[in-house]
Amino acid sequence: MSYYNLIAGGVFGLIAVLGGAILSDQVKSHLDAALLEKAVATPAVFAANGDLIREASTQINIIDRRENEAAWLGYVTGNVYIMLNGLAMIGLGMIQTRGSGTRIAIAGGACFTLGILLFGICTCAAAALSMPTLRIPIPVGAIFLAGGWLCLIVASIQAKRQPAAACS
Repeated sequence: MSYYNLIAGGVFGLIAVLGGAILSDQVKSHLDAALLEKAVATPAVFAANGDLIREASTQINIIDRRENEAAWLGYVTGNVYIMLNGLAMIGLGMIQTRGSGTRIAIAGGACFTLGILLFGICTCAAAALSMPTLRIPIPVGAIFLAGGWLCLIVASIQAKRQPAAACS
């Protein structure tokens, strides 16, 4: 259990990198395709004598564009939160391996894990899958993330400085 925070932080970092480097193109394409489905065709306009005034085109409502941008921003935000909190878990694990603040580090690891799953993963999934109901647990995840950061602060305060090894 002492290396849980290091391993879980590394796994969440890997998920964030894969989500950003590999999945972001697919998510953006999915969101753009969904936006194009909402496009409305506008017919060509002709004058009374038959001259073309305006060609046929498609238009996308500004509300739909903003929803698309908000979904993309949600995906990116969730991915960033997964990475940053995964790095915080690694820091917590490093404090824990020094032998100080073990209980608080375990509590912090649990808070970070639940927070990342409920906040970061749900934020990304809600955007990628176009399922707004997945946003329901996000506030609870934010509270868990705050608890994880609080545990990191307490563990850092409790950490004892070990004397440097003498070089011979």
